[in-house]
Amino acid sequence: RYAISRREYDYVWLLNNDTVVEKGALGALVEYSQRNKDAGIVGSKLLYYHRPDIIQSAGGRLNKWFASTSSIGQGQHDSFKWDKDAEVETIMGASFFISRECIERIGLLPEEYFLYMEETDYCYRARLHGFKIGFAHKSKVYHKEGSSTGCVPLKGGGGRSYEADILSIRNRLRFARKYLRPYLPTVYLGLLISTLIRIKRRQWRNALYIIRLLLGIER
Repeated sequence: RYAISRREYDYVWLLNNDTVVEKGALGALVEYSQRNKDAGIVGSKLLYYHRPDIIQSAGGRLNKWFASTSSIGQGQHDSFKWDKDAEVETIMGASFFISRECIERIGLLPEEYFLYMEETDYCYRARLHGFKIGFAHKSKVYHKEGSSTGCVPLKGGGGRSYEADILSIRNRLRFARKYLRPYLPTVYLGLLISTLIRIKRRQWRNALYIIRLLLGIER
């Protein structure tokens, strides 16, 4: 809000507090935006902080059938294959570069999610308003994944804390109910499968939450 209130700012760059920025990262985002005037949001090449040669995200894809997202290039080595800019469907919020025009036309990021899916919502809304989402490969940001949530990983598999797991699932359903109502049957099916997976892992609390969410007991 402060940046947009100051007329001298043309862009806003949102960064997670668990990121380290490589020199030239901001300049690459500005350069991409100036070359692609219809780009409302641009993301960096995200690399794992503790494994800086491995990509965490080079942009993202949205699966409407299950209201889920996936990171392009995740787990792959940062090679020449990823040294090109691209238009993508969504980007991770760890490095989120937004034009003033985009913010003025579609508003601020949604506040109803609290972690997970807010950047997907914003990218989806931007695309509905005619903006494109870009990936600027020269902008490199190293991400200490999970540090900003302060979560402790789950025991017994799953790789997420209880809080991170339920927030991710809850927000997927919120996003689907907001934008993807024709796809709700397959979204519900996907969440039922997620419930069975958590039962198999003996994550009873997580499974119960998903059931309560589907029944409308949880919001």
